[in-house]
Amino acid sequence: MQITPITLKTNKYQISNKKPLAFRGFDCSEDNFEIKKMYDIPCPICKIDMVKGNQIDGFLANAINKTGEDLAKVLLRYQKYCHETESKTIDKIVETARKNPNINIANILFSIAQQELFFLKAEQVRILKEIKEEILEQNTKEEEKEEVIEFLDNQIERISCDFNKRFKKGNFFKNLVILLENYPQKEACEILKKATEIQNIPKELKFIEKNYNKTQKEILVNLLLPSKITCEHIKPKARGGENNTANYLAQCSKCNSARGDEEFSSWVETVPEFKSNFINYLNTINKKLKSGELSSDYSDYPYDVIKTINTESNGAINVELKDIAEESCVANMQLDLIKQKLEDKKTQLNILRQKKELYLNDEQFILICEYSALKKEFKKLD
Repeated sequence: MQITPITLKTNKYQISNKKPLAFRGFDCSEDNFEIKKMYDIPCPICKIDMVKGNQIDGFLANAINKTGEDLAKVLLRYQKYCHETESKTIDKIVETARKNPNINIANILFSIAQQELFFLKAEQVRILKEIKEEILEQNTKEEEKEEVIEFLDNQIERISCDFNKRFKKGNFFKNLVILLENYPQKEACEILKKATEIQNIPKELKFIEKNYNKTQKEILVNLLLPSKITCEHIKPKARGGENNTANYLAQCSKCNSARGDEEFSSWVETVPEFKSNFINYLNTINKKLKSGELSSDYSDYPYDVIKTINTESNGAINVELKDIAEESCVANMQLDLIKQKLEDKKTQLNILRQKKELYLNDEQFILICEYSALKKEFKKLD
């Protein structure tokens, strides 16, 4: 009996005797990853709406040389794309711009730095000097004092001579505690108590600390740069990850940089909100597929990337297709199940052939199974 090969199309899958089912992405460079070129994609790590390079260019063109209320309007329009530190900075800039309508953003940052940042650093130096004076007055051995005083002098010089050098309170305390290990307990407690008065740079001033002496262009670009959309390898290239859509996540620049080449399974443990943000990301992708904004070449991307995430997280994430509303993804899962069933059927066929109870060859049997199973599974889509 001659059986005609059957081809059934479902999105980009073609089931026939010549083309087996394949469930992986396709090779492409990071620059050609189409999702990276789209607007309003939420970062799957931090959930922020990411921006493209041309949006940063547009922001720059609209805000440069603007002052007062005109500057405030542009900044507030783009604030929704900013991370917390940059967003808090915009609040301060807007407040200052409205009070001083004739100065540009570079002058505003320098003004805030003088009023708040320089004052805070001066306070840090003042407290460090008071700690030094207190140590000098204490009735302890000179050799015990010497190393602590040298450490404090280095901290004072670091802050006083270069206002771009950030005082890191955590590192300061860690080193100070080590230096005071052999100190008399009472005196050591007094020093540490005084040291607790030193304040860290608050979030709203961290951006200003880094950028107060930069140009208008540099300041404006740096406000949005952490939110720029990038392409991240789920399995890092340094660990054998491929340039393949199934191994790609669109991420904001800040989240991409924070991970580096760390294994996904260990890194994802530090991001408890990843699963919900990842699902939000995939639902956005599915909406863009449905509307036609995203090429049908990516119709299987949600399915492929879920498999990669589940595998690379060692099952810690375990996103299921039912978490995503789109029918196309569910259909792909059904296809995967059908593939497994066909493998089982092939095994049964081999057993029957050995018993000479069936004489259909493998190709004919698989075609029959594909046609009957897929016809049922894709009745709604066909």
